[in-house]
Amino acid sequence: MRAICSRDFEILIQPEYRLSREKLNIYQKEIAEQVLENNIRQLRNCYSSLILDSGKVLGCQWLSVSHLASDEQGQFLQLLDMVHMKEGCASVNIVDIVRGLKAKLAEQDVFVIGACTDNAANFVKCFFSTTKKPVDAAFPVRGILRVSCACHTGQLVLVDLADRDPSFNALIGQLRDIKDQLNNLSFAKREACGLSYCPRFLEHRYNSALECIQYILKHFDALIAADIGLTDSVAHLLDLSQVLQPLNDFTNNVSGDFKTQAHVYLEYRTLKKRWLELGEKEIPRAHLLVELLDKRFHETLDIELSYVCYIMRKDGMKEFCKQYPYYSDFYIEDADKGPQILARSSHLNQIRPKIIQICSIWEISADPVCDIFDLITREKQPENTQSNEYMSEKEVTALISTKSDTRKIKIFHNFLMHVQTLPASESVVERTFAVMRGAYNCQQHRLHPETIRAMIIIARDQWNHRETLFE
Repeated sequence: MRAICSRDFEILIQPEYRLSREKLNIYQKEIAEQVLENNIRQLRNCYSSLILDSGKVLGCQWLSVSHLASDEQGQFLQLLDMVHMKEGCASVNIVDIVRGLKAKLAEQDVFVIGACTDNAANFVKCFFSTTKKPVDAAFPVRGILRVSCACHTGQLVLVDLADRDPSFNALIGQLRDIKDQLNNLSFAKREACGLSYCPRFLEHRYNSALECIQYILKHFDALIAADIGLTDSVAHLLDLSQVLQPLNDFTNNVSGDFKTQAHVYLEYRTLKKRWLELGEKEIPRAHLLVELLDKRFHETLDIELSYVCYIMRKDGMKEFCKQYPYYSDFYIEDADKGPQILARSSHLNQIRPKIIQICSIWEISADPVCDIFDLITREKQPENTQSNEYMSEKEVTALISTKSDTRKIKIFHNFLMHVQTLPASESVVERTFAVMRGAYNCQQHRLHPETIRAMIIIARDQWNHRETLFE
């Protein structure tokens, strides 16, 4: 028997079926549940990381849960559930939801090993009671490693900049007012000045400041002619635009559906390099942003974890070998090779605690992971290394089969499967909310939450089918 899918609902709503609204609602809910079941049944023998975020749509608070799953064949991204968060919902309910999804996925041999959430402060606020907060932001379900959303962490860098830089903070206040000032103008005057559209600065999206600044630069003379109060000079706005553009690019690059923590490290490194280059050109705020970036990405996001994920990839191993080449202790007295031997040993010792911390959460033995990584990076890496691949168990075995036992290789490969499943951001969940806002109009705001939930699950599934169709 063929499984029901969201496209069946498109058939049922056709006029020739003449179904009542009540029957359509019943069919809609049944199809939505079947879509979620199908999403889980499609997977077997793989690892999964949950992606969780909450949002308010037309007055209702929702928790959206998707997951990034990976196996030897590739990666999969699916919606797992949409949960209506009633007023006063205790945080323990979210933990129960996670435990329930983890158990349901385990029935299909899908093992939940990670969870991507908002920054640590918001995570603690949502997942723990206000009376007893944990010392750290560890995930409250055994075996799940929490990672922070890279996009949110980037936004926090700009929040920190507003706190440290009075002129930038003043500009943020000005950006909030420009939209309101334009709305007070007559339509005819806006049209005459060429100001029919103006982006709005979003409080929860500080990256929107760049779009607003670019709009002001493009329409500077028109805004002055329209008596819009602008206190910043063009030169000041140009400098700001230059330093904000790299962060905007970072956010766009890590927000892809299949981006992982390894991509976060690469984009973080690129962002830092671009700001350092702007600092050398004496562009204001560039050095301050580097300082704020390092602070946020070590305290909020855990860039060391992202680095471990990166060096476990083929291209990361190749870069590691080039930066820290292996020489036997026979060359320790060599003037050239001796310091390189010590540098490699020192760096391996620096990343070992992070690997131990990660493995302790996943209940994996850390020693085989460190040992096999050391052995692999002693070998010359293939020249045709692909940038987005991890070694298969077969490749690891072929490279070091004479130097290690099978058990250690299996543990190391298991670790690789885990780290390649950690998402970079919550963007896929935020796109679900975007689909949610577009799926029903203002006349449907009185629908029962369960009906809205079914509508969104079907709409998201149809969106996925369209994305697949146009790939």
